[in-house]
Amino acid sequence: MYRRDMVIDEMRRMALIIAKLLGIKATGTNLELEQEFNNILESEYNTELEKLLGLNEQDLIASSHQTNTALKS
Repeated sequence: MYRRDMVIDEMRRMALIIAKLLGIKATGTNLELEQEFNNILESEYNTELEKLLGLNEQDLIASSHQTNTALKS
């Protein structure tokens, strides 16, 4: 049950982030979109795009679990 709740919470959060980014894409510039995306990564996930792109699959999964654990605390 706990895991299901975590997945549902993460899906809701991602849906809100996607909606926000789509709104910026429709009304703003690519630079604004990129800046907001980077801000969301920093504020919601405490990471940067370059760091995520440099991770292999196992490290990305481990990073995701650490983020989810920290958010539940």
